[in-house]
Amino acid sequence: MNLDKRIKYLRDKGSIKRAHFHWYKKWWGILILIILAVVLIYILSFAFLAWRLAKNPTEANLIYQTTNNEALVNNNSSTSDQVSIDIIQGQNNYYLGTTDPQFTLVFFSDFNCSYCQKNADVVGKLIIKYGDKIKIIIRDYPIISDNSVDLAMGARCAGEQGKYWPMYYKMFELQGDFSTDGLSTIAQTVGVNDLTKFSDCLLNETYLNEIKKDYSDGQYLKLEGTPSWYINGTKVSSGYISFDSWITLLNNIIK
Repeated sequence: MNLDKRIKYLRDKGSIKRAHFHWYKKWWGILILIILAVVLIYILSFAFLAWRLAKNPTEANLIYQTTNNEALVNNNSSTSDQVSIDIIQGQNNYYLGTTDPQFTLVFFSDFNCSYCQKNADVVGKLIIKYGDKIKIIIRDYPIISDNSVDLAMGARCAGEQGKYWPMYYKMFELQGDFSTDGLSTIAQTVGVNDLTKFSDCLLNETYLNEIKKDYSDGQYLKLEGTPSWYINGTKVSSGYISFDSWITLLNNIIK
């Protein structure tokens, strides 16, 4: 084989070798594939999260609050912050849960509010799940109907005889199916024994100042409507919040 043929032979052999070169079998090729796979997973995860939050604005707002408000995790407030918390939580309002909570939820509601009715059920579920870590305070924000104040009064008058929560849930259960004239009947149904005392409480508007205080605090906080939620002194959202969305938020706080 002369020199020219030898050179041609070597060139052809090199071309064949390059054609069968599998770069993805090299260590650096495998590393590149792994990096590309990780990047692709992150892109797909981000796209899924963006789609999910676009479909559920309430959850998006909850996540925003979780990641951007240290007040949700560390309730180390300055004096001015503590004043705001006192306005949000009020004084001597009815509550469920522990007296030494990890987080305190405040729920401004109206007995004529359909979303408040749905959230009343959520309140019960949250207490069952987080009973040793949570305190949920109920505040009246009677803005929907002319008789909203009367209904709030009915719950508080039942509370005089230890029946606030049965009255609370019964009025939401019967929402829209009774008038204020039927409050005594509902009170009797939930176990209020002294109906004369209950009726006098309604007639004398015994708790009107307390209801006005809740309302004025809501006005000060510039609430847009009911239900409105606060947690550890920080506004969470207005409107219905599902139980699953609450679990997402509260589990993040616990972690």
